[in-house]
Amino acid sequence: MLLKEYVKTLKPEENISIGVCSGFLFIGKPYEFMLDSKSLNNEWKDKLKRSAKRYDYIISSMKKDAPVRENYEDDASFNKVITSWMESFSAQEESQRIANEIYDNFTPFEEREIKEVYRNLDDNGTIILLNGTEGGGFWFVEEYKDHKQGIFHSEKEY
Repeated sequence: MLLKEYVKTLKPEENISIGVCSGFLFIGKPYEFMLDSKSLNNEWKDKLKRSAKRYDYIISSMKKDAPVRENYEDDASFNKVITSWMESFSAQEESQRIANEIYDNFTPFEEREIKEVYRNLDDNGTIILLNGTEGGGFWFVEEYKDHKQGIFHSEKEY
């Protein structure tokens, strides 16, 4: 069942926590999710795009800093360094390919299949786990509400 279909079956006052890989992407009421789903999708698309673009910078920096034979005393030491550099460069290119693929294939959260549904005994709500690779940044309602207000917990005084 798709998330958008399942959310319609919930009571409006019910608490829901929606997660994918780790943590929750959304914590609140079903109607709030439906109202916020477009901005939540856009927020995650932006994060994925920034992640993919970060590899552009990493790869261009690696190309600029590639080992040059003239800087090494002998072929053996240069070959050792260039082999390591090439492995690292290839790994970065593969990470960039994967990041671009995840970005290109992003499925809006409300359009995703539900993997699991659990009852949350703490607040008598529902925990919904979706298919995907995104990791949520929230475990508690307060964290999610603070984030929505632009308050980040690393900056918050306790």
